[in-house]
Amino acid sequence: MNESKFVPAARFSFLTNYFDILCSAIGLGKKYRIKTIDMLGRLSEGSKILDAGCGTGSLSIMIKKKYPKIALHAIDIDKKILQIAHRKSIEKNLIIMFKQAQIQRLPYPDSYFDVAYSSLVFHHLKTQDKILAAREIYRVIKKD
Repeated sequence: MNESKFVPAARFSFLTNYFDILCSAIGLGKKYRIKTIDMLGRLSEGSKILDAGCGTGSLSIMIKKKYPKIALHAIDIDKKILQIAHRKSIEKNLIIMFKQAQIQRLPYPDSYFDVAYSSLVFHHLKTQDKILAAREIYRVIKKD
């Protein structure tokens, strides 16, 4: 995995610990996450869900709290931000399967997930990587 080319969530690594504060300050806090969850629709018990680019896990945590019986997988390329996400989920006593991975090369089999979503990631990607990421997300979601 070529981590040297990724853009950290807050653009600079030294801001990673402040990502949640920055998101709230620019209007991408709880209200934004609630709207995003509403767009997902009703998630069924046992559904496999992918958060493709989970950042600090705030959205994953809200989804898992609302739907505790789903299998939630969350990936991000940034090891430091995944540590924050994992710590936050443990503090909330939630089981979310975090994995370090690139959105352009998802480590899951074809048609594995019922739902996949991505929030605040695509603007970090170059055009070719956006295409690869979209293909990968399409590949891992069930066709029905």
